[in-house]
Amino acid sequence: MVELKVIWTKRALAVFQKTAYWYAANLGIQFAATFAKNVDEAVHKILLMPTVGQLEKRGKDKEYRSILSHPLCRVYYWYNNTEIHIIRLRFNKMNK
Repeated sequence: MVELKVIWTKRALAVFQKTAYWYAANLGIQFAATFAKNVDEAVHKILLMPTVGQLEKRGKDKEYRSILSHPLCRVYYWYNNTEIHIIRLRFNKMNK
């Protein structure tokens, strides 16, 4: 089995870092750690089975999918034979 490489877009990584910081500053370190753990577990699920996410959009050569990683956060991604690209984190309700 080929090990897939995870690639985060700059925007997705910035949103992840900003959100973890917001949790730490406003709700405490434990909330930030739980958020990071939930996102990490979602990415691990994607690594094990890239089709696990809900199909959001089908392009010419890509299928964009999403998976719920946290009660308020959805991770959007696409994949190919060698890589998984984390392209966006989207939040339902949060005042940042």
